[in-house]
Amino acid sequence: MIGNYCRNVTNPQSTLDLFSESDNFKLFMGDTGLLITQILRTSNIVQEDLYRKIITGHLGANLGMIFENMVAQMLRARGYELFFHEYYYTPKGKKTEQKYEVDFLIVKDGHLCPIEVMSYVNF
Repeated sequence: MIGNYCRNVTNPQSTLDLFSESDNFKLFMGDTGLLITQILRTSNIVQEDLYRKIITGHLGANLGMIFENMVAQMLRARGYELFFHEYYYTPKGKKTEQKYEVDFLIVKDGHLCPIEVMSYVNF
């Protein structure tokens, strides 16, 4: 549980293992607290201000990365394997493809469940 391995799925269906790519993956830290410590190891933020900054969205770091790591940690703790879906799409009126991603895919009760993690905090 040092790291949580999350594989890309080329064809999102309830049989995720059949369409997973072992060479296209994301690796999340198994402990989000350690991730935050690593991010802030060169920062001069004092301990008591750290949690206030995280909660209010004023950390000055990539909160999306932290929240994705938290969700990955929670899903693994519940016994789910981690998968994501990366795909390219050309929006209407555009000439070039853009890369999109569904953060996590899990199968629950035989149904495919996409999970999108958002980090926007509005106070």
